[in-house]
Amino acid sequence: MHLLEAHLAMTDATPGAGLRTLPPELDPRGPRPQPRPAGQDGNRWRRPLTWVAGGMATLVVAFSALGYLLLGHYEGQIDRVDVFAGLTGRPAKVADTAQNYLIVGSDNREGLSAAEARALHVGTASADNGAGRRSDTMILLHVSEQRDKATLVSLPRDSYVRIPAYTGDDGKQHPESYNKLNAAYALGGPQLAVATVEANTGVLVDHYVEVGFEGFVRMVDAVGGVEICTPKAIKDTKAGLRLEAGTNQLDGGEALAYVRARYFDPRADIGRIERQQTFLGALFRQATSAEVLLNPLAMNAFLDASLQSVRTDPDLSRDDIVDLMTKTRGLAAGNVVFATVPISDYDYRPGGVGSTVRWDEAEAATLFERLRQDQPVGSQTTGATAATGPVLTVAPSSITVQVLNGAGVSGLGARTADDLAKLGFVMAGPAANADRSGATVTEVRYDPRWDESLKTLLAALPGAKAVPVKGQGKVFEVVVGSSYAGAKAVTVTPSAAPGASASASALTTTSAAENPCG
Repeated sequence: MHLLEAHLAMTDATPGAGLRTLPPELDPRGPRPQPRPAGQDGNRWRRPLTWVAGGMATLVVAFSALGYLLLGHYEGQIDRVDVFAGLTGRPAKVADTAQNYLIVGSDNREGLSAAEARALHVGTASADNGAGRRSDTMILLHVSEQRDKATLVSLPRDSYVRIPAYTGDDGKQHPESYNKLNAAYALGGPQLAVATVEANTGVLVDHYVEVGFEGFVRMVDAVGGVEICTPKAIKDTKAGLRLEAGTNQLDGGEALAYVRARYFDPRADIGRIERQQTFLGALFRQATSAEVLLNPLAMNAFLDASLQSVRTDPDLSRDDIVDLMTKTRGLAAGNVVFATVPISDYDYRPGGVGSTVRWDEAEAATLFERLRQDQPVGSQTTGATAATGPVLTVAPSSITVQVLNGAGVSGLGARTADDLAKLGFVMAGPAANADRSGATVTEVRYDPRWDESLKTLLAALPGAKAVPVKGQGKVFEVVVGSSYAGAKAVTVTPSAAPGASASASALTTTSAAENPCG
C-alpha cells in the first residue's frame, strides 16, 4: 500500500512543475536520434552498454527517491518525546561521528485490546494508569563512526545506580538518590532514564528509541518470525512460553514471551538478558537476510512496523535514519557484539531497595571508556566473527563424575578419570566398566536439572555427546568411547545465580553470528 501511495504521489504532480527539461536524445516524446553513418559506430556494444548503465543509474535514483518518500510517510507517524528537556551542558551533536542510542523496552500496553493483553500474558496495566510505566529492558547501543561495528550493552534493570535530581510531573523537586535503574523510568519517564544512564556510564546518549509490547510483536511478525535455538526446553507459565529443546520458529507473540520469561530460570533477570541478546542476534540475521532486504514488500512491512511502533527523540530525523540504513548496510553479524555491564555482586543489599545488582566499577569503567573512545569491544578487537563456546559458570570442583569404560580398551577408564581429576573434577569413585563395550563416541549422561554443570564437563571433553537421563541426580556419568583423546582445561566465569556474590568479573561478549546450540 505504501509503495502504491508513494507512486501515486509522484505521478499526480503537476506536469512540468519544478522539472528540468530533458535533452532531446533522452526525451521519450522528442525526436528520435538518427543512426550514425556506417563506420562511425566504433564498438557495436558501446551503445547497448551505455543504455544499460544509464538505466541502472536511473533505477538507483528512482528507488532512492522512493525510499526517501516512504521514510517521509513513516516519519509523520513516529511518536516523539523530548528526552533531552532540562539536560544542560550537552555538547552540540556532530554528523558522521559515532552514535549512542538508548533502547528501552517498556511494558507499555498501548494499542492492545484487553483480549490481546490476556493472550500475550502481559496483564492489563496501561501507560496511562501508572502501573504500566516501567522499563523492562535497557540497552545502550553504540554504532561506530565508520558504521562497521555495533555494540549493544545490556544494563540490568535491578542495577544499583545514582538517580540525578529531577522535577516530577507535579512540579515537585526531588533530590539525587540511589535506587534500581528501572526506577528512573518509573519516577521520571524517558527524560530521567536518559539522565540516569548518562550519569552512571559517562556515555552521552545521542538518540532514544522506546518499543512497547505491540510494536515488538508487529516488528517480529513483519519479518516472518524469528528462528531461535534453545539448548533445553523452556516452560514459563507466567510469560505464556513453552518451547521444545532445539530450533523453534517464533511469531511476534511467542518472541515477546521469550524475551520476557524469567521465572523458570534461577538466574532471573541475568538469564533473561542472555535470551534477549540471543533474540536480537537472530532478529538482526533475519532482518538483514535476502528474504527481507531483497523483497520490497517485506522490507516495506518491516519499515512500516518498526517506524510506526516506536517512540523516539525529536532529533532522530529522516536524514539520520537514511544515513544509518545506508552506512550499516554491509555490517557483518560478527561485528554486532552483545555484552552485559560487568557485575561484582548479583545480590547487593544496600538497604531500602531490596536486592540489587552492583556493577564492577573498574571493569564497567573500562567498557564505557571504550564506547566513549569509539574503540572495539570483545570479538570486534581482533575482527573475529564471534567468541567461541558457551559461557561456563560452574567450576569443575563443583561437579561430581563417575567414569565408565564403554570402549572395552584396557585402562581407558582409569586414564580418563585421572585426566578429569587433574582438571579439578570430583570423582564419585574409581573408574568401572560400562554395561556395554565397543563404544566409539564418549557420552555424558546427565540429569537435565544440572545443565549449567553439563556445559563445563562437555567443554572439558571435546567431541563428547550429551545424553539426558531424567532423575539421574547430581552425579554425571562419563561413558568413554575409543575416540577419547584426552581432557581439556576449561575457563569458568563467576556464577550469576541469585545470592552469589562474585568477585570482579571480566567482560564477556557474544555476537549476532552465534548460535546457542552450535
